[in-house]
Amino acid sequence: MEWPPYPGPLSRQKSLAEQAKYQQRLAKKEKLELLMGKYVLTGGATGIGAAIKQQLLDQGHDIVVIDLKDGDYLADLGDPAARKTVIEQVKADHPNIDGLITCAGVASQFPN
Repeated sequence: MEWPPYPGPLSRQKSLAEQAKYQQRLAKKEKLELLMGKYVLTGGATGIGAAIKQQLLDQGHDIVVIDLKDGDYLADLGDPAARKTVIEQVKADHPNIDGLITCAGVASQFPN
């Protein structure tokens, strides 16, 4: 008698089922959208972040932008102290955040 293969833990089975659903949606070319809600977007002033912000606003989402140049909150996210301060401000002002979208480019010093 041969045993059937072990399907793995339940969490893996759920993950595989979710992945299969996602692949089916992609095959049908369904548009995947975020659930309606309030999202924090870092780096939303320019470039890819600005394009994502506009797309989400067009879909009716509520967006809170943290950026160095322009946004609801101005902060240099590369500075740990500034990052901690702005996170506390956003949490105090917006207690019901549904998600975080990170587009801020934080560069490090590279040797020559």
